[in-house]
Parts: sequence; C-alpha cells; structure tokens
Amino acid sequence: MAPQRLDRLFLVVAKAAASIPHGQRGLGFVRIGLKWLQQCGAYIAKALLAWAPIPLRNLEPCIPSCG
Repeated sequence: MAPQRLDRLFLVVAKAAASIPHGQRGLGFVRIGLKWLQQCGAYIAKALLAWAPIPLRNLEPCIPSCG
C-alpha cells in the first residue's frame, strides 16, 4: 500500500474516532483533549507518588536506644 493511502486512511480513522466521543457526550474536541490530558497527569502523579522515598503517612516517633 502506498504511504499516501495509509496517511489518508489514518486521517479518516482519527476523525471518526474523535467524532464518536464528540457526538455521544456533547463535548467539544478541546474539552475531550483537556480531559485526556488531566487523566494522563493524574496517572503520572499517582505513579510518581508510588516511588516517593518518604511515605505520605504519619510515622511512629523514634525511641532512642540505650547504648
């Protein structure tokens, strides 16, 4: 298949995929994109917090050793 034909096919599929949520939810393309970016940002933040070296909960107080 020629590269120009593949480009056209991908363009048609992308437009069809973008128009499905637009028609079902009544959202504009900009809002759909912003919602997607928010979801990606939330996922990345959650993944980064899982790797945080400091736990996000209260720790028990330290008891000094007698030595």
